[in-house]
Amino acid sequence: MISNAPDVLKLKEQLLKGGGTQKVEEQHNAGKMTARERIEKVIDQDTFIEIDAFLTFRNNDFTSDSAPCEGLVAGYGTINNRPVYIYAQDYTVLDGSVSEMNAKKICKTMDMAASSSVPIIGILDSAGARIQESVDALNGYGSIFNKCVQLSGIVPQINLICGPCIGAAAIAASLGDITLIAEEIGATGAYSASVYDAKDSKDSASDITSASYVTTKSGLAAIMCKTEDELFAKTKELLEFLPSSNLEDAPDAEITDDLNRNTPEFDSLIGTSQYDVVQVIQSLSENSNFLELYSNYATTSVVGFMRINSRAIGVVANQPNNENGIIKSDSAKKIASFIGFCDSFSIPLLTLVDSKGIESSSTAEHLGIVKDSAKIAYAYSSATIPMVTVILNNATGSAYSLMGSRALGADIVYAWPSAKISILPADVAAMIVYKDEIEKATDPIKARKEYTDKFSTYNSSPIAAAQRGYIDDIIDPINTRPMVAAAFEMLYAKYSELPPKKHGNMPL
Repeated sequence: MISNAPDVLKLKEQLLKGGGTQKVEEQHNAGKMTARERIEKVIDQDTFIEIDAFLTFRNNDFTSDSAPCEGLVAGYGTINNRPVYIYAQDYTVLDGSVSEMNAKKICKTMDMAASSSVPIIGILDSAGARIQESVDALNGYGSIFNKCVQLSGIVPQINLICGPCIGAAAIAASLGDITLIAEEIGATGAYSASVYDAKDSKDSASDITSASYVTTKSGLAAIMCKTEDELFAKTKELLEFLPSSNLEDAPDAEITDDLNRNTPEFDSLIGTSQYDVVQVIQSLSENSNFLELYSNYATTSVVGFMRINSRAIGVVANQPNNENGIIKSDSAKKIASFIGFCDSFSIPLLTLVDSKGIESSSTAEHLGIVKDSAKIAYAYSSATIPMVTVILNNATGSAYSLMGSRALGADIVYAWPSAKISILPADVAAMIVYKDEIEKATDPIKARKEYTDKFSTYNSSPIAAAQRGYIDDIIDPINTRPMVAAAFEMLYAKYSELPPKKHGNMPL
């Protein structure tokens, strides 16, 4: 029996070749790396340890090489000297299709990541479920869905789309935390481009699954990179802001910026909406380093990661130079989701407010602006992380209440002297409050301006909010960075506990 056993080392050598020379060449001709090449790019050199290389689908032929490694390369290693688990779908083997055993391998890798309290990274490049296995493959996808949910909030789940990621695969990717996609080769959506082409009879229908579409329209991916090399570099940058699990804090970075540095450039922003809030965030962050997520999606809002005093900080902001930073359905979902992620992994949150309220239109109502705005309130109110809010210029109507207000759990709230806080814009409010006086005036236009100024001074000034304890201090914009830094330093050891319950019911 022993003499007839296959040469294990030769068998393993064969398995490591994936689908063979021709399939590898086809992969390269398509502008894509192989699964093993991708892992070598993202994992520190000589640290990758593979698991389950011999795994195969159900059959009794031990020497079968029809699905080497079951079309999935999985294992563990380090990224910037921090341990991670990783798996990569191998398109050279049956188009990277997901089978019963392939799914078990993914789930096993995720379980090992959770038990080791380290991030899990999935590199996705697959034609979908393996048709030959039918319901077994579908059950495999169900197992992956379940595992993604079980790991949610335990370890970061990062997905890299480097090829097709359609249908159930797209759902699995969306159940993770942050998805990155390669521009020319990545595609994701409920159905393939060919299905949309046939259904809609539009040449542009194929754009629906493109990297550009999912990072601007559907929001299925947070970051788009032009090349795979750029994608892997961005993944390493992202991980620097994230803890390995919910049991620890995100890693600190070496301090190379003056903690007490002032921001005199903010003086030019007082009372105007003609500025890019990303530049404000960069001015506040150490060495202007800001990693923005969803930069081309829901662009009336901004979310991402920065550093203050060496520590990773999540940032949520309105974008005033885009429709006055109004809250739309897509921006509300973007904000709420990011807050939830930060809270899951104990990443403190800075909120920068400059918004003239929530969108008002029949289209907005149809899209669900009310329920989507409620998601923001739910996310802030559920969070127990340190939260600091700075009101820059406008906090009108529900935007004030929703965007990290004291009532929703903010620990510290500051405002610039230019902040306007009111139920309605001052000119609209004046027309309601002082309607009779304006109509009776000999010069209604002049009167309207005078009463607008009056309302603005006495009813929408930050002083009124500060007098009621809703704002902790009205600060000089030049001192914003040291004030925010001091607040987060004070809140570093914050502890809070929510009332016991099974779970809340987010408005979906």
